[in-house]
Amino acid sequence: MSTRGINFLDRWMSELLPNAVTDDPAAICDLVGQVLRAAKREGIDRDEINEEVDSVFKVIFDAMQHREGSRAEGDESDKTAEVALDLLAGRLVRERQALPTSKPKT
Repeated sequence: MSTRGINFLDRWMSELLPNAVTDDPAAICDLVGQVLRAAKREGIDRDEINEEVDSVFKVIFDAMQHREGSRAEGDESDKTAEVALDLLAGRLVRERQALPTSKPKT
């Protein structure tokens, strides 16, 4: 059993998870993708994370439900989290706009 995966997930979430509440599956999926790509860049296989948690999606979803009020109001990290959330929202909009339109099969 590896603790490296859960330690990475915990560190990533504490440093990069936006300080906002959301239940938007698209936003959560984007965050899951980000954490798994970051883990891969550090040589951590998704199986190392999955050994410790049943679902990365559920872990991030639950964390996002409990983000509000987790930091002192006016904390400098709140501004950083707001910027991160704005970047995430902008990225989602750009990705949705870039999706190809459906073409009928010929």
